[in-house]
Amino acid sequence: MIKAIILDFDGVIIDSEKIWLKSKIEALSKNNIHIQKKINKNFCLGLNSNSFFKKFIPKKIYSKIINKVIKSYKISLKKNFLKTPKLNKEILNIFDIKNIKFCIVSNNSRSFIDKVLKKYKILRYFNHNKIIALRNTKFQKPNPYGYLKMCKILKYKRSEIAVVEDSLSGLISAKDAKMKYIFRYNPLKLKKIALFKNINSFFDLKKLILQINTKT
Repeated sequence: MIKAIILDFDGVIIDSEKIWLKSKIEALSKNNIHIQKKINKNFCLGLNSNSFFKKFIPKKIYSKIINKVIKSYKISLKKNFLKTPKLNKEILNIFDIKNIKFCIVSNNSRSFIDKVLKKYKILRYFNHNKIIALRNTKFQKPNPYGYLKMCKILKYKRSEIAVVEDSLSGLISAKDAKMKYIFRYNPLKLKKIALFKNINSFFDLKKLILQINTKT
């Protein structure tokens, strides 16, 4: 039986992955590195900024330019996040599943997550210690640390926890933490990744969770 669902934040609860990616591309472009044609959204969505910039900045100029790129990135983020990203209203469909705890493991900051959850009046679904925010830490996804820590907090078996991620880095994080049920929320209809169960809506997820709990 599934007793808890761990949700990613950006791209799952709010529609913000495109904003993060846009800000990274802008930061590189402002420093004369143009990569639009090289973007593989399956790979790049959800990739933390350090990994992203290492991938696209040539090694021979990386050390010279990285500080300027990061400065540009912060400016772009501030501009692009002036408006709070839209809530994925579909997610409201799973909050009425009985006897399920809802958690968040995210590469974003705790202050931003709380701000958004309060604005959309859904903070009540997440107890204070059921949110792990990894921004500005060395444990960002694809590191499995966030999932391993949440498992300790929940004190459930991995077979009793479902994970919902939209990005490859998040999926790898959950896989390396040896989570049993890993669902890839894929509203953009990107290329399927065979290792994971792809869902196109939270209606699909709700049905799957209820089916699993009925069988166990």
